[in-house]
Formats: sequence, structure tokens, C-alpha cells
Amino acid sequence: MKKKNVAILVAAIAVGLAVILAAAAVLVHISKGKNKNNDVVKPASGTAVIAIENVEAEAGKTVRVPITITDNPGFMGMLLQLQYDSDVLEYINIEQNGLFTDCDASDANGVVTLVDLENGDITGSGTLVYVNFKVKKGASGTSDLTLNIDENGVCNYEEKVIPCKAQNGVVTIS
Repeated sequence: MKKKNVAILVAAIAVGLAVILAAAAVLVHISKGKNKNNDVVKPASGTAVIAIENVEAEAGKTVRVPITITDNPGFMGMLLQLQYDSDVLEYINIEQNGLFTDCDASDANGVVTLVDLENGDITGSGTLVYVNFKVKKGASGTSDLTLNIDENGVCNYEEKVIPCKAQNGVVTIS
């Protein structure tokens, strides 16, 4: 690869990491309870539910895993971590075909970290984002997908915390 192309690639990676770090810093600030009045927004049911949907896949194939939200009173920022078995699944990428429009993802040691920071509150229930994995050849049975949400990891435009319950999922391999 030519030196010019390497320099462009390194610069693009640096910019991408800077965006992820800036969004994470905003959410960490909020997750430490440093919002304006330490206010909490309660959905009608009391708690929004963010869920990893159960899916089926074949060994050696790609699987699309939806992450959904219900009872959403409106969020602007969100920090989620999805744990998976890296002996069974290989992270590929995310698809922002859902409610997330400005989401960054990173993968390290079987944990996909999703940081979403929107321009305003996103309301309604539905799919937030799709996470794509490749099921490794020879894999069989099931593989757990665990969702971790910091108790203050979801907020709205007014920096009020939105309480959320995490619902884990499973990839069933045929």
C-alpha cells in the first residue's frame, strides 16, 4: 500500500475513534449522574425495555440480530454493551436501519459497544439497530447474547435519565 493511502487510512481511523470517544464522554458524564437535576424520565409502564431478539442461524452463515426498544419515552443518547461468545460468533458490523441514525460500534474480546447520540429525542418503539455476526463453522447448539445497560446509560435531550431494563437473547444454531 502506498504511503499516501496508509496516511489517509490512519487519518480516517483516527477521526472515527475521536467521534466514538466524544460520544462516549457525553454518555459517561450522564451515566455518572451529572445531569442538570439528576432527573429521571419514567415511561408510562415505568421502565423502557431494550431487548436482543432471539434468532436462528446456520453454522458458517451470517446472522442479523435486532436490538429493539419498547415503552420508549424518547431518548437522545444511549450506551449499550452486547456480550457474545467469540468462540461461536464473529462480529461483522451494525446496520442502522432502525431508530438509531448516528450509532458507532466497536468490538473487543466478545463485547460490542454501541454508542448512539442523536440530534434530538427519538420516540416510539421498534428496532434500534441490527448487529451482524458470522456463525463460525462447526458451531452448534445455542449462543447467549447478553445486553448490559448502565443504570444511567440512556438519556433524553434534557439530559434526564431514562430507566431501562435489558432483555437478553439467544442465537440458535442449526
